[in-house]
Amino acid sequence: IKLSSKEKRTKGIGTDAVMAIMRYAFDELGLNRLDVNMFTSNEPSKRLYKKCGWSEE
Repeated sequence: IKLSSKEKRTKGIGTDAVMAIMRYAFDELGLNRLDVNMFTSNEPSKRLYKKCGWSEE
């Protein structure tokens, strides 16, 4: 998920996108698990995924 325009950030767009992906993956495709790769220094992404219920392993 990348929002290049700073004006569009912190409006819930990324959260909506992640939640939609999760609904599709679990409800439609029947998946049991999702994985994400990101730079460890990317704090905004960490907050986004934590907000969506993800945990770090």
